Amino acid sequence: MKKKNTIIVTISLAIGLALGYLLFGLGGKEEEPHTHTQIETAAGVIWTCSMHPQIRQDAFGICPLCAMDLIPLEGDAEADPLIFKMSHDAIKLANIQTTILGGEDTEYGKEMKVTGKIQANETTAASLVAHIPGRIKRLYVSFTGERISVGQKIAQIYSPDLITAQKELLEAKKMSTSNPSLLKAAKNKLKYWKISDNQ
Repeated sequence: MKKKNTIIVTISLAIGLALGYLLFGLGGKEEEPHTHTQIETAAGVIWTCSMHPQIRQDAFGICPLCAMDLIPLEGDAEADPLIFKMSHDAIKLANIQTTILGGEDTEYGKEMKVTGKIQANETTAASLVAHIPGRIKRLYVSFTGERISVGQKIAQIYSPDLITAQKELLEAKKMSTSNPSLLKAAKNKLKYWKISDNQ
Protein backbone atom coordinates (compact mmCIF):
# COMPACT_ATOMS: atom_id res chain seq x y z
CA MET A 1 0.00 0.00 0.00
CA LYS A 2 2.84 2.37 0.91
CA LYS A 3 4.67 1.53 -2.32
CA LYS A 4 1.55 2.36 -4.35
CA ASN A 5 1.12 5.77 -2.61
CA THR A 6 4.78 6.63 -3.20
CA ILE A 7 4.45 5.84 -6.89
CA ILE A 8 1.32 8.02 -7.21
CA VAL A 9 3.05 10.99 -5.45
CA THR A 10 6.15 10.63 -7.65
CA ILE A 11 4.10 10.52 -10.86
CA SER A 12 2.03 13.55 -9.76
CA LEU A 13 5.21 15.52 -8.99
CA ALA A 14 6.73 14.64 -12.38
CA ILE A 15 3.56 15.70 -14.22
CA GLY A 16 3.51 19.02 -12.26
CA LEU A 17 7.15 19.79 -13.16
CA ALA A 18 6.53 18.97 -16.83
CA LEU A 19 3.48 21.25 -16.96
CA GLY A 20 5.41 24.05 -15.24
CA TYR A 21 8.22 23.76 -17.77
CA LEU A 22 5.78 23.85 -20.70
CA LEU A 23 3.84 26.86 -19.38
CA PHE A 24 6.60 29.05 -18.00
CA GLY A 25 9.85 27.72 -19.46
CA LEU A 26 13.15 27.54 -17.61
CA GLY A 27 14.82 30.85 -18.52
CA GLY A 28 11.93 33.25 -18.61
CA LYS A 29 12.23 36.62 -20.26
CA GLU A 30 15.21 38.82 -19.49
CA GLU A 31 14.25 42.07 -17.81
CA GLU A 32 14.66 45.07 -20.06
CA PRO A 33 16.76 47.87 -18.61
CA HIS A 34 14.83 50.88 -17.35
CA THR A 35 14.78 53.65 -19.92
CA HIS A 36 13.92 57.24 -19.17
CA THR A 37 11.88 59.51 -21.37
CA GLN A 38 13.47 62.21 -23.48
CA ILE A 39 12.27 64.88 -21.05
CA GLU A 40 14.04 63.26 -18.08
CA THR A 41 17.36 62.84 -19.86
CA ALA A 42 17.36 66.25 -21.51
CA ALA A 43 20.24 68.58 -20.65
CA GLY A 44 19.73 70.65 -17.51
CA VAL A 45 17.70 68.09 -15.55
CA ILE A 46 18.88 67.68 -11.98
CA TRP A 47 18.46 64.29 -10.34
CA THR A 48 17.80 63.92 -6.62
CA CYS A 49 16.92 61.23 -4.10
CA SER A 50 13.39 61.15 -2.75
CA MET A 51 14.73 60.20 0.70
CA HIS A 52 17.76 62.53 0.71
CA PRO A 53 16.91 65.81 -1.08
CA GLN A 54 20.41 67.19 -0.47
CA ILE A 55 21.78 64.71 -3.06
CA ARG A 56 21.82 66.39 -6.48
CA GLN A 57 23.46 65.08 -9.65
CA ASP A 58 23.46 66.04 -13.33
CA ALA A 59 22.92 62.46 -14.55
CA PHE A 60 20.70 59.54 -13.57
CA GLY A 61 22.22 57.16 -11.04
CA ILE A 62 21.73 55.83 -7.54
CA CYS A 63 21.78 57.68 -4.24
CA PRO A 64 25.15 57.29 -2.50
CA LEU A 65 23.43 57.16 0.89
CA CYS A 66 20.58 54.68 0.39
CA ALA A 67 21.21 53.20 -3.12
CA MET A 68 17.74 54.17 -4.37
CA ASP A 69 17.23 55.31 -7.97
CA LEU A 70 17.44 59.07 -8.39
CA ILE A 71 14.38 60.94 -9.64
CA PRO A 72 14.17 64.17 -11.64
CA LEU A 73 14.02 67.26 -9.44
CA GLU A 74 10.77 69.15 -9.74
CA GLY A 75 10.54 72.85 -9.02
CA ASP A 76 13.37 75.30 -8.39
CA ALA A 77 16.77 73.63 -8.67
CA GLU A 78 18.50 76.51 -6.85
CA ALA A 79 16.26 76.25 -3.77
CA ASP A 80 17.69 75.10 -0.44
CA PRO A 81 16.98 71.33 -0.12
CA LEU A 82 16.64 71.61 3.66
CA ILE A 83 13.74 74.08 3.44
CA PHE A 84 10.40 72.34 3.22
CA LYS A 85 8.17 73.77 0.47
CA MET A 86 4.67 72.73 -0.51
CA SER A 87 2.79 73.28 -3.73
CA HIS A 88 -0.45 75.27 -3.76
CA ASP A 89 -2.48 72.06 -4.07
CA ALA A 90 -0.60 70.41 -1.20
CA ILE A 91 -1.32 73.43 1.02
CA LYS A 92 -5.03 73.09 0.22
CA LEU A 93 -5.00 69.36 0.98
CA ALA A 94 -3.19 69.93 4.30
CA ASN A 95 -5.71 72.68 5.17
CA ILE A 96 -2.99 75.19 6.07
CA GLN A 97 -4.39 78.66 6.69
CA THR A 98 -2.34 81.85 7.03
CA THR A 99 -3.13 85.50 7.65
CA ILE A 100 -1.12 88.72 7.60
CA LEU A 101 -0.88 90.57 10.92
CA GLY A 102 -0.02 94.18 11.57
CA GLY A 103 -2.44 96.12 9.38
CA GLU A 104 -5.80 97.44 10.53
CA ASP A 105 -7.51 96.20 7.40
CA THR A 106 -7.06 92.51 8.30
CA GLU A 107 -9.89 90.52 9.81
CA TYR A 108 -8.07 90.27 13.18
CA GLY A 109 -6.96 93.89 13.46
CA LYS A 110 -3.64 94.58 15.22
CA GLU A 111 -3.90 91.79 17.81
CA MET A 112 -4.49 88.08 17.55
CA LYS A 113 -4.45 85.37 20.23
CA VAL A 114 -2.50 82.28 19.25
CA THR A 115 -1.18 79.22 21.07
CA GLY A 116 2.45 78.21 21.10
CA LYS A 117 5.58 77.75 23.14
CA ILE A 118 8.09 80.43 24.09
CA GLN A 119 11.64 79.18 24.19
CA ALA A 120 14.57 80.91 25.85
CA ASN A 121 17.34 82.21 23.60
CA GLU A 122 20.22 79.88 24.47
CA THR A 123 22.82 82.21 22.93
CA THR A 124 22.26 84.76 25.71
CA ALA A 125 22.27 82.18 28.54
CA ALA A 126 25.39 81.40 30.57
CA SER A 127 26.20 79.24 33.56
CA LEU A 128 28.46 80.17 36.44
CA VAL A 129 30.43 77.50 38.24
CA ALA A 130 31.80 77.91 41.76
CA HIS A 131 35.36 76.61 42.09
CA ILE A 132 35.01 76.04 45.81
CA PRO A 133 32.89 73.46 47.62
CA GLY A 134 29.98 74.94 49.56
CA ARG A 135 26.35 75.97 49.39
CA ILE A 136 24.44 79.07 48.30
CA LYS A 137 23.46 81.03 51.40
CA ARG A 138 21.62 83.86 49.64
CA LEU A 139 20.56 84.30 46.01
CA TYR A 140 20.32 87.84 44.60
CA VAL A 141 18.78 86.79 41.26
CA SER A 142 15.09 86.00 41.67
CA PHE A 143 13.96 84.50 38.34
CA THR A 144 15.22 82.81 35.17
CA GLY A 145 15.94 85.33 32.43
CA GLU A 146 16.61 88.28 34.74
CA ARG A 147 19.14 90.73 33.27
CA ILE A 148 22.48 90.88 35.07
CA SER A 149 25.07 93.63 34.68
CA VAL A 150 28.84 93.33 35.05
CA GLY A 151 29.95 93.39 38.69
CA GLN A 152 26.48 92.65 40.07
CA LYS A 153 26.25 90.23 43.00
CA ILE A 154 24.57 86.99 42.02
CA ALA A 155 24.82 84.85 45.13
CA GLN A 156 26.41 84.58 48.55
CA ILE A 157 28.20 81.27 49.12
CA TYR A 158 28.98 79.64 52.47
CA SER A 159 32.01 77.35 52.29
CA PRO A 160 33.54 75.76 55.41
CA ASP A 161 36.58 74.74 53.31
CA LEU A 162 37.17 78.37 52.29
CA ILE A 163 36.92 79.55 55.89
CA THR A 164 39.48 76.92 56.91
CA ALA A 165 41.79 77.94 54.05
CA GLN A 166 41.46 81.59 55.15
CA LYS A 167 42.46 80.70 58.73
CA GLU A 168 45.43 78.69 57.38
CA LEU A 169 46.54 81.74 55.35
CA LEU A 170 46.33 84.06 58.38
CA GLU A 171 48.32 81.60 60.54
CA ALA A 172 50.91 81.15 57.77
CA LYS A 173 51.21 84.96 57.50
CA LYS A 174 52.07 85.14 61.20
CA MET A 175 54.82 82.53 60.72
CA SER A 176 56.07 83.88 57.37
CA THR A 177 59.46 84.89 58.78
CA SER A 178 60.24 81.44 60.15
CA ASN A 179 58.54 79.36 57.40
CA PRO A 180 57.96 81.26 54.11
CA SER A 181 57.11 78.07 52.15
CA LEU A 182 54.03 77.55 54.35
CA LEU A 183 52.70 81.00 53.33
CA LYS A 184 53.34 80.22 49.66
CA ALA A 185 51.48 76.88 49.95
CA ALA A 186 48.46 78.58 51.62
CA LYS A 187 48.34 81.19 48.83
CA ASN A 188 48.59 78.51 46.10
CA LYS A 189 45.68 76.61 47.63
CA LEU A 190 43.48 79.70 47.26
CA LYS A 191 44.78 80.36 43.72
CA TYR A 192 43.68 76.85 42.68
CA TRP A 193 40.16 77.88 43.73
CA LYS A 194 40.40 80.92 41.39
CA ILE A 195 40.72 83.42 44.22
CA SER A 196 42.78 86.45 43.17
CA ASP A 197 45.62 88.06 45.12
CA ASN A 198 43.43 91.11 45.92
CA GLN A 199 40.71 88.90 47.37
